[in-house]
Amino acid sequence: MRKAEQLRERLLDEIIEKGLLLKGSLNQVYRRCGNPNCRCAHGERHGPFYLLTWSEGGKTRSRHIPREKAAQVEEMIANYRGAKRLLDELSRVNLEILTSGSEKK
Repeated sequence: MRKAEQLRERLLDEIIEKGLLLKGSLNQVYRRCGNPNCRCAHGERHGPFYLLTWSEGGKTRSRHIPREKAAQVEEMIANYRGAKRLLDELSRVNLEILTSGSEKK
């Protein structure tokens, strides 16, 4: 059991070390402006623009991200996904600790 508790502490430390977290995905989008004389009316769209998309309360949400923050957002999303994997592992370890403790009593 001591080994599982040490693993739990290590997982908690790793989650904290992930830093800034952001749920969602970042996509590049290209748009048309609607001006019939613009280049986008003939196939060459404007962009790329960066769009963050995530699910919240059963609804899909989106927000435009400034181009200069796109790399930071990608890193935060990667941190979130890594933390989520660690949380799944932490849950498994917690269950192991709980169930092994009940068998001894």
